[in-house]
Amino acid sequence: MANLNLKSVKKTYDKTEVIHGVDLNINSGEFIVFVGPSGCGKSTLLRMIAGLEDITEGEISIGGEVVNKIIAAERGVAMVFQSYALYPHMTVFDNMSFALKQAKTPIDEIKSRVLEAAKILQIESLFERLPKQLSGGQRQRVAIGRAIVRNPKVFLFDEPLSNLDAALRVQTRIEIAKLHNQLTATMVYVTHDQVEAMTLADRIVVINQGIIEQVGTPIELYNSPRNQFVAEFIGSPKMNIIDLKDGHKLNLINLKAPSETTKLGIRPEHLSLSSDDSCKLKGTVRHIENLGEHLLCYINLNKNDEIVAKLDVNSKIKINENIRLEWHHNHQHFFNSSGVSID
Repeated sequence: MANLNLKSVKKTYDKTEVIHGVDLNINSGEFIVFVGPSGCGKSTLLRMIAGLEDITEGEISIGGEVVNKIIAAERGVAMVFQSYALYPHMTVFDNMSFALKQAKTPIDEIKSRVLEAAKILQIESLFERLPKQLSGGQRQRVAIGRAIVRNPKVFLFDEPLSNLDAALRVQTRIEIAKLHNQLTATMVYVTHDQVEAMTLADRIVVINQGIIEQVGTPIELYNSPRNQFVAEFIGSPKMNIIDLKDGHKLNLINLKAPSETTKLGIRPEHLSLSSDDSCKLKGTVRHIENLGEHLLCYINLNKNDEIVAKLDVNSKIKINENIRLEWHHNHQHFFNSSGVSID
C-alpha cells in the first residue's frame, strides 16, 4: 500500500476543461470514495490516476513517486471495472493469473497468489469455469481477485457494483469492506451512489462539475455540509431545502436564522409530527410510501414546493391530510443565496 497525492490536476478535452485543478492527499491504507452525479468527472479522475488518461496539467504521485510519465502497467495500481473486463475465452484461474504470467512470475508463486486471493473471495471452486458460466456477483469477485494477485500499491474501483441487482450490491459492498480491512490496502472507489459512499469510505470526496466540493468523513459530510450541493447529495432521501423568501410557509418568529439566510435545510429523518399550532412547518400529505420500518411522506407546502418526511411507521396520517411538522434546532442548516452553508 502507498499514499496517493494529486496536485493541481487538470484535464482538458478539445479546449474544454473537465477537471479543474484538483488537489487531494490520500493516506496509505485509506479507503477513499469519489462520489458525485453522472458526468461530474470522478471516473476521469480515477482513470488519470490509473494512467489510462493523460494529465493535461498537474502532478500525480504514488508512494512519493511522480507517475505522470509512467505507463499504467508500471504504476503499481490495479483497477476493477464496472464491466468486469474478464477474458471470455479464459478460465477463472487463467483470468486471475494472466498479469502474473505476463510478468514472468514463477509458476509456484502464481499458484500460491491466485489460491490465496481465491480463498479470500471464496471462489476456489470456480477455477475451471469460463466467465459466461458465472453469475454477475461471481464475475465481479473474479475481477477483484485478479486485482488482488497483483499486490498493487493502490486498488482502483470504477463503479464495480452498478451491474449487480440490489441484494447482490449490498452483499458485495460488505465483501469489499471486509477485503479492505483484511488487506489494509489503499483503495480509491468511484460511485454515483451516496449510500455506497457513506457505508464504505474512511473519507468521501464529493465532486461536482470537475471540482471537489468537500472532503471529509461520512459523518462530517452528513452533519456539516459545506454547501447546498453536498447537503442534498449526501443522505437518502436527500435533504429538504426550503426557500425562506416564501415566508408564508413558515412561522419565522420561532426560527432563529442568520440574517443572510435565504434557504433552510432539514433532513427527512429529522422531521416529526407536531400537535402544536405554533409549529414551524405546515403542509398537505400528497403521497405515502410504507417501507416497513418507516413511512416516507411527501408533503406539499404550496403548489410548487414539496418536502419529504421520514416518519414512524405507526404514524396515523392519511393522503390529503393537513399536518404540522417540527424539528430540533440542532438539525437545521442555513444557506445563503450562493448556496454556501452559514451554520
